[in-house]
Parts: sequence; structure tokens; C-alpha cells
Amino acid sequence: MRTGLLTYHWAANYGANLQMYSTYMFLKKSGCDPVIINWIPESGKNYYKNVSGQDQLNCHYKFFRDRCNTTREFSDVSEYPIVLKEYGITHVIVGSDSVLNIIKDRFDWLHLRKIINTVDHTFPNPFWCDNIDIPHALLSVSSQNAKYKDFTNLKNEIGEVLKHFAIITVRDTWTQTMVSYFTNGFYTPQITPDPVFGFNSNVSETSSRDLIKEKYNLPDKYVLFTFNNGRMKAPLKWISTIKKLFNDIGYSCVYLPRSTDSQELLLDIKIEMPIDPLDWYDIIRYSNGYIGVLMHPIVICLHNRVPCFSFDHYGNGPLLFANKKSSKIYDVMNKADMLNCHYFLRNHILFPSPYYVFKCIMDYPKEKASIFSSKMQDECVQNMKMIVSKLKSI
Repeated sequence: MRTGLLTYHWAANYGANLQMYSTYMFLKKSGCDPVIINWIPESGKNYYKNVSGQDQLNCHYKFFRDRCNTTREFSDVSEYPIVLKEYGITHVIVGSDSVLNIIKDRFDWLHLRKIINTVDHTFPNPFWCDNIDIPHALLSVSSQNAKYKDFTNLKNEIGEVLKHFAIITVRDTWTQTMVSYFTNGFYTPQITPDPVFGFNSNVSETSSRDLIKEKYNLPDKYVLFTFNNGRMKAPLKWISTIKKLFNDIGYSCVYLPRSTDSQELLLDIKIEMPIDPLDWYDIIRYSNGYIGVLMHPIVICLHNRVPCFSFDHYGNGPLLFANKKSSKIYDVMNKADMLNCHYFLRNHILFPSPYYVFKCIMDYPKEKASIFSSKMQDECVQNMKMIVSKLKSI
């Protein structure tokens, strides 16, 4: 079958690219003739131009264009069914990623302006497949930290759209509850791992440790740091203290920037952007530790037995009162029984002690991480097989 894959392949987001590619390569190896449905909404494209810059955005575009079969690019949602027919696509898989992350427009009282969300965060949009008539499925999807009960007035409409998916799997309990809520229990989908947990089995083209070290001027032992800019950034004294702790035992501290709005850190080494998503994966994979924000560095670390400490910046609700159960990072770390290496930033004013974080990295339970990762990898592959089997049967 010719399988269209619809996700955030185009976003200036390393994790989005990697989960797309892991899924794409699994489908290719399974004989499904995958093709990326190249829907890139103009509002989303403009957003990433503003927050990441054109050079980094081009790097993400090059990543999927060089490696994947794609349809022509389109932005008008009405073209979706037309493109499917043009390319002979017989089945569609949506996901993984936060494709069900619906957000209401809001008024920013601080700047006295209305915030209009990008098309990919509205209902409906192509991720919801409301205007296509071929079999379609949702694979390990997330609603991130959507306030889905804000859409109670659309509950029946959203529920009917979800019921038309042949099969739905989700990657966290928050999204499972959301889907069950909208469908009145018609779907209480299975929770399945992020496709990056299957990366090593699906993708074989990563670079060697020596090549990555040479390309980015990295030492034998290094720990990575990534933090957001803004209200939840790392205190400078905290950074300097933990840097000294690692330096004293022969580890270099490396600043790994986000693709968007990253806090500039004064460390031993700075990795310059643009960064290819596969290189980003290998930089983390070959490190001796990762400390910072974002979910996919944590998934990569768990998948490769790399010590990590998560500063979780997700979760809906106001600061200090945010709901950690809506965070996709909390969900993963809780399942892995690694909450001692997790700090929910939105519920705290102060950072944890740098000595505590240092000790968590040095005493990291690699064997526990390895057992969890193996389980996730197996479940990831089984989930993909289940999705393909279900679609083939229709």
C-alpha cells in the first residue's frame, strides 16, 4: 500500500524530524511505500522563520527532502484530498507528535493584543483527516498539554471525527483521557511509545562517535546543557557551580542550543547552529549526560543509556499551579521510574541544588534505563506493526 505520513516533518524541531524519520524508515522497511504528505501551513512556516531563523529552518527542510519521498508542498487545507489522489496514496498515518494539540485564541493582556493560533493548532485541520475518505490512523499522537475541555462546545463534532480513524494510539495518559472524553469512551486508546524509542532499530545511517567529535570539536567526556530563554531560564550562578563540579572530574560542559529561543550559556564549548537533526541525535547519543529542557533529548538518553536530568517546562495552567500530569516529559519519566531525575519547573521558583543534579547524573541507574528502553523499543515496533496491519485489513 502507498502510505501517506502526515506529521510535523517541516517544523524547526529536532524531535519532530526524528520521530517522523523513525516512522518513515519503519514503513519503508515494511514495504509500505511511504510518502510524506508535504502540508506546510503558511502560519506555521512564518512562526518558525521568526523564532529559529531561515538557516536553521532550511536545515530541517533539507533533512526530510534529502531522505524522504514527498508530495508537492501545499498549504491550503482544501488541497489535502486532491494531493492524496495525485500521488496514489491509499492509506494515511498521522503522527507521531503533538498533532492533536488544539489551542484557543487568547488575549495577551501584557502586550494588549490578541494571540491567533497557527492553523496546525486549530480544529479541524489536515491532522484530523475530517475531509478525506481513505483509511487513516493516529500513531502515538500527543495533545501535548492541551486544555481540551475548553472545546466542550465542539465535543460531539470532535468526537465524530475521531471515530472515523481506523485505529488510534497515543503516547501519554493526558491524550488518552482527551480522546476518551471527546468520543464518550468509544476510544480509550492504547498508550504507546514515541517513535524515537525505535530509532536505533529503524535507522542505521547515524555517524560514528569519532566523526561527531571531530565535526563539532567535542572532547572524550562531555555533558550537554539546554535551557529556554525567558522566565524559566537557568541562573548564571547555578550554571557556573555545576560547570565547576563537572570540570573538576574531567568533563567538559557543552552548550547545545535549541532550534528556537534558547538561553545562551557560558560553558566550555558552544555547538553552533544550524545543526542537522541526525547530528543532533548523535551529539546527545555519544554524550556523558544531558541536563535541560525538551522531551526528545530525554527520550534519546533513555534509548541510549545516557544519564539525563529533565527540567520539565511543559504542563498547562499558571506558573506554580500548573498540572504536571499534562506534561509529556513527566509522563515518560514517571513510566521509567526516573522522577528523581525530573524537576517540574512550572511549579517552582528556585532551581534544585546543582550538587543534587550533578549527583543524579553521576549515580544515574543505567541498567534501569536500559531495561525500560528495551521495553519501549519493543512496544514501539509492535505499535507500528499493529497500525500497518489494521490499515492493510481495510
